[in-house]
Amino acid sequence: MTDHGNWEHTNILHVARDADDQLESKVESAKKKLYAAREKRIRPGRDEKVLTDWNGLMLRAFAEAASCFDRADYRAIAEANADFILQTLWDGTRLLHSYKDGRARFNGYLDDYANMMDGLFALYQLTFDYKWLDAAIRISDRMIEQFWDDKNGGFYFTASDHERLLTRTKDFFDNATPSGNSVAADVLLRMAAVLDRQDYRKKAEDVFLATAGLLKQYASGFGRMLSGFDFFIGPSKEVALAGSPDLFLPILRKRYLPRIVVAAGGDDRITLLRDRRTLDGKPAAYLCENFTCRQPVTDTASLEQLLGTR
Repeated sequence: MTDHGNWEHTNILHVARDADDQLESKVESAKKKLYAAREKRIRPGRDEKVLTDWNGLMLRAFAEAASCFDRADYRAIAEANADFILQTLWDGTRLLHSYKDGRARFNGYLDDYANMMDGLFALYQLTFDYKWLDAAIRISDRMIEQFWDDKNGGFYFTASDHERLLTRTKDFFDNATPSGNSVAADVLLRMAAVLDRQDYRKKAEDVFLATAGLLKQYASGFGRMLSGFDFFIGPSKEVALAGSPDLFLPILRKRYLPRIVVAAGGDDRITLLRDRRTLDGKPAAYLCENFTCRQPVTDTASLEQLLGTR
């Protein structure tokens, strides 16, 4: 501290230099005394609810981090999280919003459905395990059934079987967390690009139409919505990997490619993978746009050239 201060003639406490051994010893001694005194007080309450929507956000983050950094521990966390949510907060027909002390309750909101779809699809893009995509499809179909506004487009925040409120609101703005409509539109587009679900694509398009006026007035309030819209106007592409995907994944995961979705695993339930075969026993990559594919390639250099990343 000084007489003239360090900010507008006042002092903001800060460490101006490295502490010597004597000061370090005093600080450590003081800390122990402070901790001992604090332990005599009642600890502040802690919110221990497990929220479905926030876990969906976390699920996508861990899935993408596992993909980018090749972290098996991140992948394990993502898969364990998805298993937990699907086993405790999804009964096959609806999502619940909150879990605490062994009890799941409260009807799920739009954000719960949209963020879980988002996380599960990201987990499929990481693992190419169909069960995660299948769960995302079932949650998506339920979301459309329960939240969609057939008259004006867009998704309501509450489901049609929710307790009766004065009004059913819709939220489009992306604030500290993205809106359910933004996430839903983005993920529905990406799932449509893998599954050839034109109903998904049409729902996303209708969300953009419902938001168009607001986007013109205040574009900076719609970060996630604009990401989805960018994928919509494209050109967006699909990559189908036949055979083991390991050869091509470093190429697809070492750069940020927001307009590309990837399918692999050889499951014919995924439209993008149908009739996509290996070449002479070698893994092959198919680059497609609206399910029209170029000639497959079997080496990474050719894939990079197709992607325009070389």
